[in-house]
Amino acid sequence: MNEREEELLEALNRAYRLKEQAEEQHRESQLLLTGTRALLEANSSEDMYKRMFEVFSNIIPYEIAFVLDQQAPGTMICTSSTFSPLQGSTWKLDSVFKRAVLGQPCAVYDIQRQPAWIEHLPGLNQPMVAALYCPFSGPGINAILVFCHSEKGFYINRHTQMAVKYKEFMEQTLLSVNAKLLALESQSLRAEKERVEQGLVQSEKMASLGLLAAGVAHEINNPIGFVSSNINYLADSLKDIKELDQNLNALVAAHQSDSNDQIQQALQAAIEWQQDSHIDETLTDLDDLVKDCRDGLLRVRDIVSGLRNFARVDDESTNPVDINRCIESTLKLVANELKYHCEVETELGPTEAIMGNEGKLNQVLTNLLVNAGHAIEEKGKIRIASSTCNHPDLGHCTWFSVRDNGCGISPEKLSRIFEPFYTTKEVGKGTGLGLAISYSIIENMGGIIEVESQLNKGTCFSVFIPVSDF
Repeated sequence: MNEREEELLEALNRAYRLKEQAEEQHRESQLLLTGTRALLEANSSEDMYKRMFEVFSNIIPYEIAFVLDQQAPGTMICTSSTFSPLQGSTWKLDSVFKRAVLGQPCAVYDIQRQPAWIEHLPGLNQPMVAALYCPFSGPGINAILVFCHSEKGFYINRHTQMAVKYKEFMEQTLLSVNAKLLALESQSLRAEKERVEQGLVQSEKMASLGLLAAGVAHEINNPIGFVSSNINYLADSLKDIKELDQNLNALVAAHQSDSNDQIQQALQAAIEWQQDSHIDETLTDLDDLVKDCRDGLLRVRDIVSGLRNFARVDDESTNPVDINRCIESTLKLVANELKYHCEVETELGPTEAIMGNEGKLNQVLTNLLVNAGHAIEEKGKIRIASSTCNHPDLGHCTWFSVRDNGCGISPEKLSRIFEPFYTTKEVGKGTGLGLAISYSIIENMGGIIEVESQLNKGTCFSVFIPVSDF
């Protein structure tokens, strides 16, 4: 073989080796790419390590793999393993482990001679001899990925170089997965926060309903009472109406008989009955009675409808809302709470619909009106107004205000009234949630609540909500 042929053969061998290396690198790249996708789908640290074991099973052969996480100086804990009995085991650091903790990958020829392994070897399902320590770190983590094999001296320098090569991959993947897990945790915390807030809103609703219960019952009992009384009167009036019908039938029969005597007798009997029964007065009363019954039942319907809207659970829907209608329905709901010691005035101007939740807006109005009533000790006045305006911060708005001439709020307390569980009322008379929840509801609608108060002169709450284009 001449020199030229030898050079060609060497070139072919070199090309073949390069091709093998390229194919191996391509295979590893594909495995890592697939593995990275799988790792990024992990939903927990345990799931992440499980997927990591699967990724490396195609790159670094092993029979058992596990992760040791440093919890304290000189001690590590197994946080994940392909062999479940190792999970949670505690490991003392020997000299080789200490090198790995400092960031140096190590191939261990015979782990049975390593102090850290002595107490763990008997618990393995088969004898392990060789090990490869692959250190990696991340946020709050200083760990070692350990691969084990039953063949003595299985892991060699090539595997150590691979551990160095993939250390950065593990750390970058760990950062990405941790970022995702933190995002998932934040989403979970937000969902839990919303659930707790919804629970507080509903609890505060129930507290308000408890406060209004007696008054609402009274408001319903009044119309039900006079409707019941009117029905009894109607029942008694049916007797007169039946007698009227009998007299009419007698007159018709007499007329059909062509007997003047019968006609005169029937007519005389009808006249005497009319004078005794006062049927004309009864018929007049029946018109008023039916109107009163209709008004009373409508009153009950409005109160029940207001209660249903107010107490509805988990209703997060938003729709165009007429604020004046909300004010009118809420006033019916709280009327009995206010009417004995408060004179309520309304000055409802033209408003434009806002996008929101009617039940929650009713809750805000109930809180403000009940608070205004509590601020008035004996006799006082509450004035409710509404209209539209251009707010300097919100632009075109629909607004409403609740003003009272009660005891007022001191400046040092005024700055805290929207804090949860803070109340200026006596113990047992307030949850401390009403204004905080009202503030949150209006804020979620894109609006704001402004308050002005003077001691012994009164308080005014003004609510501004932007008008939306529907």
